[in-house]
Amino acid sequence: MGKRKAGDVKRLENALEQSVNPFGKNFPTDHKSAVVRRGVEGYQQGDDLHHNAILEVYSHLFKNLSKEDQLVMIEELQSAGVMPGNNPRNLTPQSRADHLGTDGIHQRLRKKGLEVLSNQERGRGTLIADNGQAMPATNDFFARMEAAPLDERVAAIPDFVEIIQGGMDEEMRDMGFQIPTRAENQQVYRQSVDDEHEQVVQDFLARKVGEIADLMGMPKTGKRRGERIDEIYGLTDLQNRV
Repeated sequence: MGKRKAGDVKRLENALEQSVNPFGKNFPTDHKSAVVRRGVEGYQQGDDLHHNAILEVYSHLFKNLSKEDQLVMIEELQSAGVMPGNNPRNLTPQSRADHLGTDGIHQRLRKKGLEVLSNQERGRGTLIADNGQAMPATNDFFARMEAAPLDERVAAIPDFVEIIQGGMDEEMRDMGFQIPTRAENQQVYRQSVDDEHEQVVQDFLARKVGEIADLMGMPKTGKRRGERIDEIYGLTDLQNRV
């Protein structure tokens, strides 16, 4: 029971660190919550939800970072085409067998050394590859990653995403699952950045026009103020100057 509780705590910590939303309210730490399920394309009642970017695999990029640096890491990953944590774009509906069965995605990834967990063979360096050689241990590498500054972790993202995430995505597609491509995720990220910038511009413009209206002695509320503010928008070049 104690071991299971420790695992639950670790999973909760990973979800909390990786489910920050740079563009709005953070995603719930419970990936089974109704809020998350509603956002997952193709989800049906009773489905398991598989994290395409597995929480524990990505935990080493976040561990021991400040909250501010964890947010930077989220944006760096999204700009690289990975939506970590409980972002609905990171979740794929699966049957229990496809998810956790003996030939399910997690077992397939572990056999190939792609789901790298510290307490399993790949982490300890005892996993044997198809060529009969032991795969290199990863625990020392991940320990160094967790002690590294942010810039060194960010520099490792391209290889991490290409090798680890690329292999996990390929296995999912080999099983017949349609998952977002990295290019599609990058487009979603860029659109979110553009939308955020546009909102900042519009908020700034509204404040400036309001300040002008106040200086002109316009009423604080009412139809007359609205009509005069429309005149300000029409007579000024504020929007082009922002």
